[in-house]
Amino acid sequence: VGAMRRFQGTAELQTWACGAVAGLAANHPSNQASIAACRGIDAVLTAMKRHPDSTMLQMMACGALGNLSANNLNNQTAIAAGGGVDIVLAAMQRHEDASEVQQSAIGALWCLVKRSPENQQLVSRSGGTELIVDAVQKHRNDAALRAMASGALQVLIPGLGDAMVAALNGSNSSRQPAAAAWETPRPAPNPPAAAAAPQAQPQAQPSAATAA
Repeated sequence: VGAMRRFQGTAELQTWACGAVAGLAANHPSNQASIAACRGIDAVLTAMKRHPDSTMLQMMACGALGNLSANNLNNQTAIAAGGGVDIVLAAMQRHEDASEVQQSAIGALWCLVKRSPENQQLVSRSGGTELIVDAVQKHRNDAALRAMASGALQVLIPGLGDAMVAALNGSNSSRQPAAAAWETPRPAPNPPAAAAAPQAQPQAQPSAATAA
């Protein structure tokens, strides 16, 4: 985090530092708290604002925000208070063609809204639901993105995630009306522990499932 504050103009350093934060925070409540205490959340958000055009950085940073906020109410609140929801949504808008950014951002949103009614309302008011739906429609062949979106939408609007995925999979035929998914929504699942954390591997296509 100290390096992130010192070298704010170096996109490459910020990128890998965000990946490191994502890895440290994954499945580790004490690391989540420690990173927040040393202003790591602010450092990640600053990196996203300073380097909005870096696809890799935006993906890594969304992974960091997702893992910092996963099952952590304090960090969910702090990220939202720091403008994190708007910053994540801005990344989705700017990088709409980059499926890896979309998946990582949706994972971050899922972690931010899980068990947080305040963040659910914030994401909905800010147009997050529509951006997630747009991402699914634009990247309809990306199964991992669809699964992530289904989880996030299930929290934001119970039934919508299942209905959309069913429609894209061709299962909303005459055999099962689309309304059926709305009538009996299933409980929203938990986000994957490292849902949005990409794997930091130089000169390789990062994965949104693991973190460096």
